[in-house]
Amino acid sequence: MVTAPQGAPTFTPQQLLAHVYKADDWEDFTVEWVRAFGLWNGRPYLRVKRMGGAGDRGADVAACLTPQGTAGEWHCYQCKHYSKALTQSDAWPEMVKIFTAKVLGEYELPTRYVFVAPKIGQTLDRLLVHPPETEEGFPRSLGQGGLQARHGP
Repeated sequence: MVTAPQGAPTFTPQQLLAHVYKADDWEDFTVEWVRAFGLWNGRPYLRVKRMGGAGDRGADVAACLTPQGTAGEWHCYQCKHYSKALTQSDAWPEMVKIFTAKVLGEYELPTRYVFVAPKIGQTLDRLLVHPPETEEGFPRSLGQGGLQARHGP
């Protein structure tokens, strides 16, 4: 067992995730984490693929539950490693990309959509755990024209 020297600061797991990983490594970490997790309700992920980068259509990591990949049942992991907490102004444009990809026939909508971020703002967190508010707030944001593609904090 390795122990920290006396007087050395100790960090919580959340602090380590926020400071040890760089934004460029965050998607790789997520792929490893999803592969290690490996199951959803007892069903294995048949394929976990990093899709992030320019043109990813809002899907940084795809975890596929069927041989059809993103044309079948799959889960989307959207990775955001910002210095600030993730907010709805960061999240909503990413969600729009998924719907756009569906309309363009690039893939089916995921049955699960997960933001992987070391920090999530209180308002976004509240919205994500209360789907009726998200179902009202997300389309309202679309109607206000307040959504634009974002490429970082």
